[in-house]
Amino acid sequence: PLTLRTIVELYRLTEGKVPLVACGGIGCDPEREPAEEIFDYLARGAALTQVHTGLIYRGPGLARRVHQGLLRLLDRYRLNSISDAVGYHAR
Repeated sequence: PLTLRTIVELYRLTEGKVPLVACGGIGCDPEREPAEEIFDYLARGAALTQVHTGLIYRGPGLARRVHQGLLRLLDRYRLNSISDAVGYHAR
């Protein structure tokens, strides 16, 4: 939650002109699908997310799972690319 709030505030303060990187526990929440968590960070202004700890907890299959999940989310929101998702909820 702290990382997400920080991303939102920094995106607002920089008017989206500075690429932000979200990291720290992403993909570790057993209650959430990793792609949905990553999309939340992107949609609120992160240009990049790191999932190092998520890989430790969920294993190397995480990359495929995130990729497939992000494709579904792009389709759901009718976005053409991940770049279109950056700041989506901030618009």
